[in-house]
Order: sequence, then structure tokens, then C-alpha cells
Amino acid sequence: MQSGHQEHWGYRCPQTTSIPGCGLSVNSQLELLGISKGAYYYKPKGESAESLEMMREIDREHTEHPTKGVEGMVDHLLLLGFFVGPKRVRRLMRKMRNRTNPVHA
Repeated sequence: MQSGHQEHWGYRCPQTTSIPGCGLSVNSQLELLGISKGAYYYKPKGESAESLEMMREIDREHTEHPTKGVEGMVDHLLLLGFFVGPKRVRRLMRKMRNRTNPVHA
């Protein structure tokens, strides 16, 4: 077995590194803080090229028609050839922080 690795159920795993000056391993620190290893090592993937194009179209349409909501935006995107549903449009609009402006009579 090489140094810096430990044997665990037949697999070689790198030992956890500790933060300098702390004296605790990363795993111990995460456990003390109540943070899962998955949350610590998670790297977001980002949006796909198609979603970015949809966001540009949503932004364009929202600028021209600020009262258009999710359902209206779904209809607009379908007319442009995007195969999209309300859940995806709602998620993208939330990400963009678009809010509809209600029309008062």
C-alpha cells in the first residue's frame, strides 16, 4: 500500500486532507458542522446551451410584455419552436428573478 492511501473494502482511497493549523481532518470538521460530504464537494453543472437561449428569449419577451406570466411564456416559447413545459419556464424565470407586473384597472 502506498503512503497517502488507505485500503477500504478492497478499494484504494486517498486519505482525507486536513486544513492547515486546524488539526482536524475535513471529514471531522464537516461532521462537527453538520454538513454532508456531498454538500461540501458539490459542484453545480450550470445551464445547458438550450436553457440559456430560452432565458434570452424569456428576457426579450418579458421586456416587451412584463405582465406575461409562466403560461404565457410557455406559449411564446412553443411558438418559437422550444419544447418546454411550465415547470422549466417557472424555474428559469425564478433563476432570472423575473416577476410579472400586475395590471391595475
